[in-house]
Amino acid sequence: MTECPACASQADFPTYVAAHEPVLKCQKCGSTFFARPIARPHDYGTYYPYLDEFDRPRFQWEISKRRKSVQFQLREIERLCPPGRTLVDFGAGPGYFPAIAREAGWNSFGIETSTPASEAGAREFDVRYTTLNQLKDGSCAVMTAFHVLEHLDSPAAVLKTMHRKLAHGGVLVVHVPNRESMSSLLRYVLRRLLRRPGGRYGSLYYPEHITGFTRGGLALCADRAGFDLIKMRNRSLWSRFYDPWLVRNFFFEIDGKPKRGGLLRLVRQSMSGLLDNIGSVCGRGDWLIAHFRAR
Repeated sequence: MTECPACASQADFPTYVAAHEPVLKCQKCGSTFFARPIARPHDYGTYYPYLDEFDRPRFQWEISKRRKSVQFQLREIERLCPPGRTLVDFGAGPGYFPAIAREAGWNSFGIETSTPASEAGAREFDVRYTTLNQLKDGSCAVMTAFHVLEHLDSPAAVLKTMHRKLAHGGVLVVHVPNRESMSSLLRYVLRRLLRRPGGRYGSLYYPEHITGFTRGGLALCADRAGFDLIKMRNRSLWSRFYDPWLVRNFFFEIDGKPKRGGLLRLVRQSMSGLLDNIGSVCGRGDWLIAHFRAR
């Protein structure tokens, strides 16, 4: 028997194999996950290697494209009346979110295991990086975890630690990929109809995305850690929670050299985004966006 990393229910058989590893589906919450322990864990200390190729103008361009989206998300957080102005972004990468939060008057910090990312954020945006262990219990008003939980062996355990660092009534904001968006479901169905090989991956890919959350799975995972759900939404490409639509990246390399096949990639991404936006109506959008409060 294997414990579901989202809701801790027991899943006792694999549903399929992907990347030569068994994938299980929780019978209670519907989340899918690679069997634990992960045989070949990913090294996140070297994540974001492409940042070494960015110059200062490129970093400024990247943050400028994210500024309106982050400002919108910060206003949403403020409407929830968190108990203070200290915000910690867990999995901050090069620090776009905490940097823009600081511009908006937050006492912001980032947590990041990738050395290239934390060095870039400190150098380019004066982001202050810390660790969960260094934070005092009850010292934070807001914690964010954008596309982090799906990477973790034990997401509920990390959420419990984050809960301890939040003040009573503190706000937790989580973004995770939906277990199976409309576009990934249709790709799977099409492969089956054409009798082509390929597993039902959804948002899973080994060894990085190791849990595919459902709405129920994410809510139960946070509940186990001491959080009450405020609201959860399904969102996809072009929403104000999504990564910026950087058309330039389809056609040009980081050094400015043209890419081949950019138009085809742009069309594919647009079609996938359109399908997932349609799928959002029936719970098959690309991302789950959730706000919780620490009880």
